[in-house]
Amino acid sequence: MGKGVESFVWSVEVELSDMNAKKECDEKSEKQDIAKPETQSPAQAEEESALKELLQVEEKYVPLITMSPVTARKLAAVGACFNSQLQLRRVFLNVVLQETFNKLDVLERSDPRYLVNAANILGDYFAKARLSNGKKVDFLAEPLLQYMRALLASQDIRAHRSLATQLMVNGRELMSALPQELDELTVSIRVRLLSPPPVSPTWLLLSADLCLNQFHPFPVRCKNFTPHT
Repeated sequence: MGKGVESFVWSVEVELSDMNAKKECDEKSEKQDIAKPETQSPAQAEEESALKELLQVEEKYVPLITMSPVTARKLAAVGACFNSQLQLRRVFLNVVLQETFNKLDVLERSDPRYLVNAANILGDYFAKARLSNGKKVDFLAEPLLQYMRALLASQDIRAHRSLATQLMVNGRELMSALPQELDELTVSIRVRLLSPPPVSPTWLLLSADLCLNQFHPFPVRCKNFTPHT
């Protein structure tokens, strides 16, 4: 991936990518003389207000990893919509995602729920967030894989379920962005299954099966017999 994800500010990286994406879009629409003013719907304003309250912007930033898993995933979905709200996007990327990721070693030693929430927030954001040109925020693939390794090493069933979920949601994108690293994770999952009895072989078997089938719902050979599905 080039430079390490800890060596730069995530929001700055996204904004630079977004600026380049916008330049590409502007070049394609040079004939349009009048730009439409940006408007904010009541729903967007309500989401912005709610997230500001959640983040406690005026106080010390605290990673939002102690909330319920359902709320954590909703937060990721809301955060992925902040393309036009730069200040909120900066806060979300720098505080909720990057600052939490920088404490991964602490998360691995604390309540497994915190690790699961942090991984789900980043994974769901990676799945939904787009730059102005519709492309994904590619550099987040590396920290997501690091979260997946931590989930695999955990002894908690919730962590193994989160690993399988993120492979279902983001597996094909990770295979495209970091094929070698994902192959290494696949091997690690198999080794984990062969190690002293894991907490939940069901979720690990599902993860291994997803990797084997390259994240398709059915094996390729099965598709040969079901061409209309």
